[in-house]
Amino acid sequence: MDMTSWLEYFCKALETQMHEIQLKGSQAMRLDVLVLEHKLSERQKQALEGLMASEKDFNIQEYESLCPGINRRSLQRDLADLIEKGIIT
Repeated sequence: MDMTSWLEYFCKALETQMHEIQLKGSQAMRLDVLVLEHKLSERQKQALEGLMASEKDFNIQEYESLCPGINRRSLQRDLADLIEKGIIT
């Protein structure tokens, strides 16, 4: 029984998963560095996580869904602070 094609398929899938894990790990480390470097709040960290996870533009409505019960004005100040610090545009 020749298992060459199955092993090639398995190795390719494993390689793909390893690249994905490496990408997510590097994003998590960059996020942690930004949080510490700029003394960001937990909500701002959530905003950055949402931004990294989003494949489209991140807006205030998406931020509100990440932080239910928080006043919209507070969320706008969080985002303005991130813009002022040059972390997001």
